Amino acid sequence: KTVETQISRITHFNNRLGLIQDVDGKSFITPYGKIVASLSNCSEIVLGKIIQQRIMEKMDWKTIGILLACFCEDKPEEEDNWEPAKKHLDKKTIEILDDIWFIYSDILKVYDEFEIKHRLNMTFGFIIPFLNWIGRKPLIEVLKSYDNFDGNFVKNIYKIRDICQEILKVCQNFNLGELQEKINTLLENLIYGIGEFNSLYIHHYDMINSL
Repeated sequence: KTVETQISRITHFNNRLGLIQDVDGKSFITPYGKIVASLSNCSEIVLGKIIQQRIMEKMDWKTIGILLACFCEDKPEEEDNWEPAKKHLDKKTIEILDDIWFIYSDILKVYDEFEIKHRLNMTFGFIIPFLNWIGRKPLIEVLKSYDNFDGNFVKNIYKIRDICQEILKVCQNFNLGELQEKINTLLENLIYGIGEFNSLYIHHYDMINSL
């Protein structure tokens, strides 16, 4: 394929996603595209669409945290992880996540249509550990609910924090004051003990027991 053909294909791909649009023969970045460009710590194409459609503004801070927990894991989890997670969620939250899953699936279809590899991930294995953490349960108990390395748990909490900080920048740029308040509340409930660790990897369980 020629360079010109590749550029045309990428342009068409970005048009299909809604990141850019053609006006009078020229391509312009859309508000959605600008939001996506402000994100980098997770599946920004998916999260950007959720922000652009103002879905987050209908959630409370806890539900937003649950959503962001779905973007933490780098490796796809087993499909049945959704079922145990659902038992810890109310009906409204389940409906919201179901709607977001359809958005996620539609975006994946565009990637498949253009045969473009992606790093989009939406998984459910971190929901229960996240809920236990913000519920202020002892860290030992929280870690028992997380089927992975302890250090990865801490990294995921920090990843949610980093995503929140990026969303705050989007809120400022697009005047989303209500969402900004909810993200700040989430951050207040998210970082309360981990910040004391000298390392992302936990070795001193005496310290863990004291949290």
